[in-house]
Amino acid sequence: MKKLSINTLVFIVLFFISCSSNKEFNNSRNEGSFTLSINQDNTLINKTGTQGVPSLIVPDVNDFSIIINDVNGDKYAGFSKFADMPKQTRLKEGDYTINISHGVNRTATFTSPYYFGSAPFSINGSGNTPVDVTCKISSILVSVSYSDAFKEVFSNYSLQTVVENAKGGHDAISFIGDDSRIAYLRQTDKIFLTMNLTKIKSDKQYKYGVSPIIDAKSGEYYKILFDTNAQGDATITITVSDAVNERNVDVKIGDEYLPKSPPEINGTFDISKSYILRYGMYDNEPLVVVLKADEGIKNIILDIESQYASEHGVPAQIDLKSVSSEHKQAFENIGILWNNDVVGKTSMSLKFTKMISSLPMTMAKVESHNKFKITLIDNYDRQIEQNLDFNILPVNITLQDIEDYNVWFNYVIISPVVISDVPSEEMANYPLSYEFSENGEDWLKSDFVDNEEDYKFENLKSNTAYQVRAVSRGVSSEILSFKTEEKKNVPNASFEEFWEDKYNNEGNYHHCYYPYSKDEVEPFWQSLNPKTTRDRKKEYYKSFPGVRKVTDATDGNYALCIQSVGWGADSSYPWGAWHGAEYITQGRLFVGDFVKSDDNNVGLNSMKKGKPFTSRPKSLSFDYKFSAYNKVIGNHFNVNIELQHRLSDGTIQIIAKGHYEETTKDQKYDFSALTFPGDYSNRTVTLNYTNKKLKATHIFIEFVSDNNSTLGITEIVGTDAGDSSSRWDKLAIGSVIYLDNLNLNY
Repeated sequence: MKKLSINTLVFIVLFFISCSSNKEFNNSRNEGSFTLSINQDNTLINKTGTQGVPSLIVPDVNDFSIIINDVNGDKYAGFSKFADMPKQTRLKEGDYTINISHGVNRTATFTSPYYFGSAPFSINGSGNTPVDVTCKISSILVSVSYSDAFKEVFSNYSLQTVVENAKGGHDAISFIGDDSRIAYLRQTDKIFLTMNLTKIKSDKQYKYGVSPIIDAKSGEYYKILFDTNAQGDATITITVSDAVNERNVDVKIGDEYLPKSPPEINGTFDISKSYILRYGMYDNEPLVVVLKADEGIKNIILDIESQYASEHGVPAQIDLKSVSSEHKQAFENIGILWNNDVVGKTSMSLKFTKMISSLPMTMAKVESHNKFKITLIDNYDRQIEQNLDFNILPVNITLQDIEDYNVWFNYVIISPVVISDVPSEEMANYPLSYEFSENGEDWLKSDFVDNEEDYKFENLKSNTAYQVRAVSRGVSSEILSFKTEEKKNVPNASFEEFWEDKYNNEGNYHHCYYPYSKDEVEPFWQSLNPKTTRDRKKEYYKSFPGVRKVTDATDGNYALCIQSVGWGADSSYPWGAWHGAEYITQGRLFVGDFVKSDDNNVGLNSMKKGKPFTSRPKSLSFDYKFSAYNKVIGNHFNVNIELQHRLSDGTIQIIAKGHYEETTKDQKYDFSALTFPGDYSNRTVTLNYTNKKLKATHIFIEFVSDNNSTLGITEIVGTDAGDSSSRWDKLAIGSVIYLDNLNLNY
C-alpha cells in the first residue's frame, strides 16, 4: 500500500439558537423567582444553506426541554417543553443549574442535530434572578459531495463514517452515491472514514481506509469532497465554509490503482526538525537532502530565508530547473551544491555539507537561522514540501583587554579567556589555543605558562608589534594588539659624549664638565659640577668638578671619574699655607636635572631626580674602580637605581629599586699623578620589583663617591708657575670612582 497525503481544512462554527421569552414566578418568604432568556443566532444555518447542501431546519425554541438540578446535581424540576413551563413557579433559596436541550444525543443520525445549553444560577431571598442560557449544536456535522470529474471516472462510490457509541461500541452511517444529507455525529475523539469505489469499465471494487479525523469538536462542520486527478485517481478534500485550519489526512490506495510513487524528500540527517548546531561543533556529518520523483522531476523550488545567503547574492526564491550561471555561482560560494541538470531526472541531491562547514566566524557571535523550503513537483504535478532549518547557536570567545603593565620586553601576560553562550557541560568541547601574529604576518600558535590566574607567553621580540587572538574549533576572539617594551639602555652609557666649559676669572681659568654633548636639549645625565664650580667667584676661589672624563676606559675612548671635592671661596691664599676647603661635596652622577638657585646660594641648589623611561630592565651592570679616602672610618661609594610610575598630579610611585655599596676595594688612587692604577671590576645591581602592575614612566640612577658623613679631602699642589698660580691650582680630592660601560640588562 502507498500513502497519499491530503489536506484537511477545518473551520469551527458555533450554532446558537434562542428565543425571547420571560417566565415570572411568585415570591414568598425564603423563596424567589427567576427570569429565563434564551438567545438565537442563525450563523451556521446561513452557511450550510449556501454551500450546496440542504439548509438546517431549526426547531422552535418552545419545543426545548428544561431540567433544573439542585446543588447536589439532583433533578429539582423539569419541563418537557419550554412552552409548558409555568409562569409562576417558586424556588427555594439556593444554588441551581438549568440544562436546556432538544433532540436525542444519538451516535450517528441523519435525522436532526442535538442541541444543548447549560448555566448555573442562584435564588437569594425574595428577589428576581435573571438567567440567560445559550444553546448550540452539540453534534459534529458531516456532508459529502462529488465533483463532475469524479463521476466520470467512478460508477459507484460511498463513504462510511464510524464513531464510538455511549456503550463503548461503534455505530456507522454511510453516504451512498449522491447522498448530500448532513449527518449528525455524537462528540467523539475520532471519526473513522472508509471509501468504497468502483471504477467505470471495471468490476473491481476498491476499499480505502482514510486516517481518522482526530479531536473533532462539537459544532465543527466537515464537508467531504470526492474528486479525481488527471490520471483518474481518487482524492479526498475535507473542508468547511470559510475554512482556516489545515489538517493532514492519509488515504491508503492500492499500488495497482495509483501511478508510481509520489515525490519524496529524504535526508542523510533528520530533516523533520531543526538541525541545531553550536558554531564550531560541526563534525563532518554529511548534510545531504535527496529528492526523488519516479515520474520525473518537473520543478524544484527553493524558498530561502538566510541573511548569510542573501549577503552572497542568493535570491529569496529560485526554481532549480532554470538557474543562471550567476546564481549557481552564488550558491556554490556559500557551499550549496547540486547536479547541473535537473529537468527529466528522477532524483537529485542538494548538498549543504560545505555550507555548514565553512560558515564565517562572523556568524559565531549571534544565533542564526538558515531556512530553506524545498518544493518538489513531479511530471504529474504532484508535489511535496519540506522545510529545513539550520539553526546555528552562538559561541563568543572574549579575550580580555591586555593591561599595559602586563607587556614586557620579551613576554606578555594575558588574563583567561571567557567563552560565553556555551553551557558548562559543553565547555570541554572547546579547547583553547592562542595565536600570535608579528607585525601583521602569519598567525602562529604559541605555547604559554599557566600561572593559574593568567597565562604568560614568552620568547617575544622586544620593541615589536604583535596581534593575539584566542581560537577554539574555528571560532576566534577579537584581535588584540600590543607592542613589547624596548630593550633600552641609558644614553651615553660609555661616556663618550662630554662637554667642557671653560671661563676666565681674572686670568685664572676654571673648568666645568657636563656628562652630555653641548647640543643636547634634554640631558639625561647630570652632576653636581654646576654647584662646585659656581659662576660667582672671588679672586681667590678654589673650584674643582666632582665629575670629569678620563682616558682610562674599558669601552671606547673615555670613562668617567667621580670624586669627592673640596671647594669654596677664600679656601687658599697665594701667600699663605694650605687651609683646606670651605665646602666638601660628594661626587655624584645622576639621572635628572640640577636645579640651581638664582643667587647661587649653596643651600638652595637641588637635584631633580629621574628622566622619562618606559622599559623595565632586570638589572644594571657597570665597570668600575674605587678608592676610599679612609676605609677605617667607612668611606664607601653607593649606587642606586629606581623605576618610577608618575601620575599626572606629580605623585611618584616606586615600582622597582636596586642598591649597591662598597668599602673593601684595595685599589688606591694616585693623587700625585691623578691616575688610577689597576684593572676595572664589573658589578651588577639587581632591580627588585615591588609592583608589577604599574608601567614604568621614569628612571633614576645615581653613583655617589662617598656617603659617609665624615668626608675628607687631600691637598694636591698645583703645577702652575708662580706662587699665586700654584695656590689657586691646588686640588682637594677625597674618595674616587672610575666608571665605564653601563648596561641595563633584560
